[in-house]
Amino acid sequence: MTDIKRVRVATIIPAPQRDGNSCHMTQGTRVLLDDGSELDGVVSITLRAEPNGLWAATIEVMPQVVPSITANAEVKVIDITALKDESREYAAVAAD
Repeated sequence: MTDIKRVRVATIIPAPQRDGNSCHMTQGTRVLLDDGSELDGVVSITLRAEPNGLWAATIEVMPQVVPSITANAEVKVIDITALKDESREYAAVAAD
């Protein structure tokens, strides 16, 4: 029994060829993920295949650093108990 499950994680789309008589350049190659979004920060793509095997791609990515945002907050606790309640209830709210 030879059930092969194929999972497509990314699609590699070569850059348009500038001239039909020249080599196909790599700059402008795009990597699309399954959800349709484009993978940013791609540094290199290596394709590898073995006899009777499937193509394998190694994609190197230089991720963007997302700056952290620091914020100071003051939290106040207020009593929100109704007169008919049997126990007290409190809620935390941000201070003005």
